[in-house]
Amino acid sequence: MQDHGTMSFKISHEHADWMTNSQSYKFGPFGDGKTLDVTVFKNSDLSLEVRIAFGHHSDTFSGPIADFAGPELSVIFSWNPDEITLFIDGTQVFSTPFLPPVH
Repeated sequence: MQDHGTMSFKISHEHADWMTNSQSYKFGPFGDGKTLDVTVFKNSDLSLEVRIAFGHHSDTFSGPIADFAGPELSVIFSWNPDEITLFIDGTQVFSTPFLPPVH
């Protein structure tokens, strides 16, 4: 995997009210299935959860889905040697430093 990079994708659902109904949805995983996986969940409590597994690092962002307009969300995940950053609909919602591998 490269030291720097960006992955982007959009999520939407055939249910037009997917962002506001009480159903749970899973989108993904997105990535190569080995060194990078990003999975997005819309939970029944109307929260959005993004799980990132990147090499030795894994993290989760969770926040209210009401903060986003929909019905389609743009997700951008970027990384460099120092940090991982997540943007949803152009707004930075999460940034975390890379942690050294645990041996």
